[in-house]
Order: sequence, then C-alpha cells, then structure tokens
Amino acid sequence: AGMAKLKDNIVSNAARLKARASGREEMPEAWPALISVTSAKDLEGIYGDWDVGSETFVFFPVRPAGVNLMMANELKLRALTSTRLLIIARGKNGELARGELDVRCENGAVFFSLPDTTGQSPHGGGSKGTVFLHRNTAKDLVVERDQFIEEYHNTSGPSSVEPHRVWKRAPLKVSSPTEALPVVPR
Repeated sequence: AGMAKLKDNIVSNAARLKARASGREEMPEAWPALISVTSAKDLEGIYGDWDVGSETFVFFPVRPAGVNLMMANELKLRALTSTRLLIIARGKNGELARGELDVRCENGAVFFSLPDTTGQSPHGGGSKGTVFLHRNTAKDLVVERDQFIEEYHNTSGPSSVEPHRVWKRAPLKVSSPTEALPVVPR
C-alpha cells in the first residue's frame, strides 16, 4: 500500500519533481500569484523579514570591500528612472551597501544579467544568468535567480555547467521609500 501511494505521488507530481531534479524549480505553489511589473518604479519599497543576506549579493555585482552582505536583513529599492534602480542593503546596525543597477523590463518582469564568471575560478567554475524581479498579489518582492553554475569536480576532470533556479521572496514593509531613501550625492 505504501509503495502504491508513493507511485501515485510520483506520477501526480512528475513535472514538479523533474524540474526540482534538473535544478530548475518552479515558484512554490503556495506563494501568492505574480502580478505584472512594467518598470523599476513598480518595485519601489522597503522589503525585509526574509533571508535577504543569501540573495543580496546578486544586487551588487562588485562586492563592497570589507562588507558582509550576508548580514543584510532589509533591502530598499527606489526607481531613479524606469530602467535604473537604487538599491540599499541594511543590517541591524544600519546601511551595509548602496548601489545603482540598470534593469530591463519585459514580459511583466524587471530583470538584469548576472556577471558572467564562468571559467574565472582558479580551478574552473563560475556562473552566469539572469535575475528576475517580480511582485506578487501580497506586494512581496519575488526574486527569481535563473542561472547556470559551472562546478569544478576534481583536478583531472572538467567542470560541468548545471542549471539552477532559486526563488526567494521578501514581504513589503514600506510601499513608498522616497522619504526613507535619501539619495546621497557622490
């Protein structure tokens, strides 16, 4: 009976299990539905209460020296233009990093490319891909990181390039960060 139940579960969830096994998971079904975003302005807000640190690095292609982005617990997004975002990562002790990011807007999402670092590791390895920024009906920021990761296996063998898709979401804390995000002159 247990094996029959397992078989039924596998058959009914075949597509999801295949996507997970290939490293290209779909957005979790329990999450609120995505809504269309057409410009950087649609993403403005202060987001937090998530595992921001593990995803914050994708917003900063050049890592700020001496800054541990894993300590970020809040992300502030402000549109400078329809295709340029100001991004501020904050931790419990204040601002950790600030940067600007050029984005593109198509098919209901705002997105940008990750730097191509394939083959740049001393032993082989690296990654390339795209980060899609969405909003959902709960007004969360939904980050879809779709990339290929080049993994180095050993000193005598070649590396392999594996597809990965990671989904993260951060609840909206403040919807209009204009006052909360002063632009500091450079």
